[in-house]
Amino acid sequence: MVIVLVLLAVFSRYMPTVGQPEEVRYSTFLDDVKSNRVDSVVLQGEMIYGARKDKTQFKTFNPETDYTP
Repeated sequence: MVIVLVLLAVFSRYMPTVGQPEEVRYSTFLDDVKSNRVDSVVLQGEMIYGARKDKTQFKTFNPETDYTP
């Protein structure tokens, strides 16, 4: 029983979680936009959440966000 629990813990650690967007580099996001692979985006503060045309979801940090006056 202990072996089964350990195996479940190990495999669940490396399995992608359903519904969680993939974290990508900002440069990858820009490449996707330039290649017309992005379907939609939502800007939330310093984060960009989006969906590609192949229905995969992603998120990235927006380094160009500047809230200084």
